[in-house]
This record gives sequence, structure tokens and C-alpha cells, in this order.
Amino acid sequence: MEVLANTNSTTPPGSTAATHALECYHCSSETIGSEQFCGRTFQKDSIPETLDKYNLSVVRSCTSTSEHLIPTCRKTVEEKNGNTITKRFCFYTNKSDSIFCNEPHDGSRVFCQDCFTDKCNSAPHLFAQQLGFIFIPLLVAKVTLI
Repeated sequence: MEVLANTNSTTPPGSTAATHALECYHCSSETIGSEQFCGRTFQKDSIPETLDKYNLSVVRSCTSTSEHLIPTCRKTVEEKNGNTITKRFCFYTNKSDSIFCNEPHDGSRVFCQDCFTDKCNSAPHLFAQQLGFIFIPLLVAKVTLI
């Protein structure tokens, strides 16, 4: 299965314009209790109130102490043993990388998205949107040629 990689940014990688730590959602749908809110679509309203009671949060501040690494928010979707697992977390990528989501993995990943704005890894799976961007221009081009 082909891995879909998508990068979304309003702040260019390596930019020093940000003055605060990047905030990313941090959860896995395979963690007991997280499956209600950390699926392919992030359900913020389904986060248990008990997390606040125990001073727990699904938001992490992501900072890098290295001038060569930039923090990104990452969302991955994996297929393992017939189960779909969605993970959201902070990831640190090398500033010289021009392609994100390109590190080695075990082949179970079917989707990966890096983004650079606060809590941007809550986005739903973008596969359908990506297909629309591919097929609509092709249909327009075909109609224009006829």
C-alpha cells in the first residue's frame, strides 16, 4: 500500500518567526480511553473531563534545543493486524529535509501528515481531498480538449 504524505504549513520550515512553542495533539487511538477522540477524525468534544482532574492533557508543547531540528505536528494512520491506528504527536525533523514523513517505517503506515501550526494535527484523513485535487483538474483538462 502506498504511503500518502502531506505537508501543511503557514510558517515555513526553519522559520524563526515563531516566538512560542508549537502545540500539537498527542494521542493514539490504540490507547485505552483515547479511541473515542483520537480516531481518523479528532473529536475534541469527546476528550474525557477526568483528564483535567488528573492534570493530564492531549496537547504537548514541542520545542527543539537544536538549531538543526524543527518541531512539527504529525498525524499518522497505520494498519496493523486488521486494525486502523491513528497517532498524533510532536516530531522533530531536520531543517535540511525537503520531504517530510520520509523516515523509515515498517510498511504499516498508510498516511502521514506533518504540519507547522498549533494543533494542526487534528485534521481528518485528507486522502479524499487529495484525490479531488488530482481528478478535478484532469476532468477539466479532458473537457477542454474535446
